Amino acid sequence: MTSADTSRCQLEVCEDNFTILSERLICYGKLVFGSQNAGESLIRGAKMLRLSSQDDPVLPVSIATTKHHFLVLFPKRLVVVRKIDEARVMTMDLNTLSRRFLRDAETSTLWVWSSSEVFSLSLGDESRDMWRVHLRRASFEAALSDCRDRDQKMIVGLLF
Repeated sequence: MTSADTSRCQLEVCEDNFTILSERLICYGKLVFGSQNAGESLIRGAKMLRLSSQDDPVLPVSIATTKHHFLVLFPKRLVVVRKIDEARVMTMDLNTLSRRFLRDAETSTLWVWSSSEVFSLSLGDESRDMWRVHLRRASFEAALSDCRDRDQKMIVGLLF
């Protein structure tokens, strides 16, 4: 995973996915290397997600991505957005002025660097309910692939 930061945007690349955080938008999609012809785009399935309106004075300061979520850091809060449906699934107020995410390349631990402290985020078991999300979206194959046990697979099978 690599990250680049400029004064107004942050780029994060993980495997074949990219995420760009600008002042009010997240642009994300897949990177395709080697299967395109000369002059064709390296980007497939790019999407944009608006984080805030022009009237909102609070801008995001950093972003981190996981398999299923965007973690967006604002100066005094953390917002978690599910990628598949762009739903805000969690908002957490922070008691410190946050500056950016840092990811340990060795352990993939995600750290929040603030004006007065550094703390780690525990990102355990983020896939646990994804089968239900896929089910609500009527995506049978994806729901089945995210099932963890026989009971979940039976529920998916009964509904499709």
